[in-house]
Amino acid sequence: MSLEVVDAAGVLTMLHLNAAPDPITWCGVGLWLMRRLCDQVSLDDGDGTTRLHLRMQYRGRRDDRGLAGATGTGNRSFPFDGAA
Repeated sequence: MSLEVVDAAGVLTMLHLNAAPDPITWCGVGLWLMRRLCDQVSLDDGDGTTRLHLRMQYRGRRDDRGLAGATGTGNRSFPFDGAA
């Protein structure tokens, strides 16, 4: 699975990606989480905008014993109740 996020202002830099989140204000915690949850995070800032590329490999479901099960086909949906 991959995702591209475009920052039209072009202000996101590698310094932002490599910085630890501020423990008081929590600034930067989103980027910190992305780096830890994704298999690959890259940044492209070639044309005045910044593109953040996120990639995560789907590893399939695991049962209660930690064994991988059949991945199946089709879409998986997750309930969303609107509460944040």
